[in-house]
Amino acid sequence: KNSFLDSVVPFQIHIIGHSDSSGALDSMLIWNEISQVNQHYAAAGMYFSSCKPINYIYSDTYSEFEQITDETICDIVDFPNVLNLYFVPFLYKEVDGQTTSICGYTYLTGLKNRILISNYCASNGSTLAHEIGHYFSLLHTHDTTKGKELVARSGCYSLGDGFCDTQADPNLSSLVNANCEYTGTLQDQNGEYYNPDPHNIMSFSRKECRDFFSVEQTQRIRTYFRTHRSYLYCINNGNLITNQTTLDY
Repeated sequence: KNSFLDSVVPFQIHIIGHSDSSGALDSMLIWNEISQVNQHYAAAGMYFSSCKPINYIYSDTYSEFEQITDETICDIVDFPNVLNLYFVPFLYKEVDGQTTSICGYTYLTGLKNRILISNYCASNGSTLAHEIGHYFSLLHTHDTTKGKELVARSGCYSLGDGFCDTQADPNLSSLVNANCEYTGTLQDQNGEYYNPDPHNIMSFSRKECRDFFSVEQTQRIRTYFRTHRSYLYCINNGNLITNQTTLDY
């Protein structure tokens, strides 16, 4: 019922650069992206607020950051009970001896409060919001862990991403044009043509096309925050920033 934002999500920015301090992302790009994030999450009643001054890490060891393996530095410098945002010059994963660059990653569950973002994807308007969506339990719109969704939406709460107001999605990688239109001709198991939404933030659409969460996604984010991430807090300038969980909403 409140018309104002009543849940603060405290975060800590960590910028990693090379040992000679090169490669460190311009902080203004991050603040602009945080502003975008706050627009995307306003409907969930959530506001992202910086906890402490930016932490700079200059290290050739971690400037080329391998997924999971190089989180040894995060284990050391993570601020407790806040969402730690790491921005690195190059983020990659090793699979069968092959190096693949990635935009970002985080953890759906557990107490690792961190998101890793490649500088290349740090200011595209949607990657940070996308990873934060994962942190608050959202799956990709094309997720098939629970089974493939049907265009007809039958079983949509138990299949795919678990939402009925996100259209069935065959995975939009390379299937969205510059006008943010789906260009694929794929069919589901029943032979119906997919009609996915290239604008959903949790899709694999073009980064510049992704600009909204569905109503059910938004409700899920808010609920997960209040039930599983309610421990997030920090002290900023002597004032406690915390979640006002007693407010009516």
